[in-house]
Amino acid sequence: MAKLKRRAMHIEQFYEDKGVGKDEAEARAWATVDKQFGGGEMPGNSGSRISVAREEDRMHGFMPSAPLSLARGIHALRARRWHRKARKAL
Repeated sequence: MAKLKRRAMHIEQFYEDKGVGKDEAEARAWATVDKQFGGGEMPGNSGSRISVAREEDRMHGFMPSAPLSLARGIHALRARRWHRKARKAL
């Protein structure tokens, strides 16, 4: 829960720097944290909700996603291999 509070405080500070009122900044910050973490971490789930936040961050370009880039690389290799075989068959 402390991680969520810290994250909300940073987001709230960002909105206040942009000129949004304190109450509105706090509401927006918690709405953002709830959206990213799916309503918060569930006790005893060893942070299973964090993956939702990481997926959100990856979708919005906030963190690199090595498994996805690796999958794209494998797909590209397989596609090249298929095209090479197809050209040889002609």
